[in-house]
Amino acid sequence: LEGSSAEKWATLSAFKTGIVLCSYPGAVHMVSYKQRGKLMLKRDLIDELSEDVGVLILDESTRAGHPKSLTHQLCDYIAAHTRNRYALAGLPFGRDPTMLFHQQGIIDGGESFGSTLGMFREAYFTKEQNIWAKSRFAFTYTFDKRMTPQFSRRMQHRSITYEEHECTDVPKVQEIILPVKLRGEARQYYERVNEEIVALAKSGAADLKATKNVFLRMRQITSGFLGFKDDESGERAQIVFKENAKLDALLEELGGVPENRKAVVFYEYTWSGRRISEELKKAGIGHAWL
Repeated sequence: LEGSSAEKWATLSAFKTGIVLCSYPGAVHMVSYKQRGKLMLKRDLIDELSEDVGVLILDESTRAGHPKSLTHQLCDYIAAHTRNRYALAGLPFGRDPTMLFHQQGIIDGGESFGSTLGMFREAYFTKEQNIWAKSRFAFTYTFDKRMTPQFSRRMQHRSITYEEHECTDVPKVQEIILPVKLRGEARQYYERVNEEIVALAKSGAADLKATKNVFLRMRQITSGFLGFKDDESGERAQIVFKENAKLDALLEELGGVPENRKAVVFYEYTWSGRRISEELKKAGIGHAWL
């Protein structure tokens, strides 16, 4: 499912049987509406999306591990109405395994760790009262390492894990090209600039500098903006497009990186680096911008 939500629905309505591929953000937007600038899930759209779904597969299921997120709420609802559920590459890294409770809950409805977060914490965590909180019922929970064997045994109830030494024969690192499609305003601007560069070529009057300038604008548009010089102030400014498919794809990829691993993102424009940094802050992903 690609393009706008309307385009996704059109594709889905014409689809009969088989496999439907959809990104987490794309699925959420398909079944949401905006209320005071905030996305809200719409039950009848979720029912329509999950109609006749027999198998639900969640790749990088940590994306659905945050209980307050719309992604988790959507996946949890669809899973409750789907017989076969699978979560892939979803083992969270770090000291707090709480996310596993929510991921596992989507898969087995609480058979492994129970149906309430309170009971889960009482079983596997120690707690101390948070003296800085206004409520006397606010606690800080810390995983009790003594419960690791019991926790691991429960994990094996509905999951399969592999030790690192079992995966040492994986192939060499391969370059993976992730194609994205321009949408909305960006696509319209790109098509105009594309016509301009074709016209330059046909006229025979195009010089190297003019061609480079047009090509530069094409690269900027694919990055989500278009730079220009303000005629009044003489300062440089940008037209920023509402939809940025390239940035959305990047953030989705970074969301699947384990917490104890590093990723390096190279970019061409300072504007791009700033936007990436802003979005990572919003997502709560620790990073350093060089």
